[in-house]
Amino acid sequence: MGRRKISRRQFLEGTGTVLTVAAAAPVLRAQPTAASPGPRTSITLTVNGTARKLDVDDRWTLVEALRDHLGLTGTKIGCDRGECGACTVLLDGKPVYSCSQLAVWADGKSVQTVEGLIRNGQLAPLQQSFVEHDAPQCGSAPRVS
Repeated sequence: MGRRKISRRQFLEGTGTVLTVAAAAPVLRAQPTAASPGPRTSITLTVNGTARKLDVDDRWTLVEALRDHLGLTGTKIGCDRGECGACTVLLDGKPVYSCSQLAVWADGKSVQTVEGLIRNGQLAPLQQSFVEHDAPQCGSAPRVS
């Protein structure tokens, strides 16, 4: 029986594929799936004056916890990089970009969102100013009429 000739190119292509699969297989197996969430932690926050207990994924940002799990959509996700300020909340009275803070870091702290500025059904001066000047929350210049 004759020997099959394999060119150098065929050999390199074949071994390159095998090596790539062998190197990538452990990494691909380790990837988390939607069915298997990451580690979770129970945290307690005081949000707009109300104590809230929340079971969070350790990788959730504070803005995700507020918007997606507490329904406080006044805190916006703008750039998602801590640059535009749309996600700013007061954490223990200090302004922070909530897209750059993990929710677990806020455990035991007080969070005030834009919804927490309303008193007796009246908008706070800051909120009223946004309405009067058509100001977007992303930090862009207001629209000029």
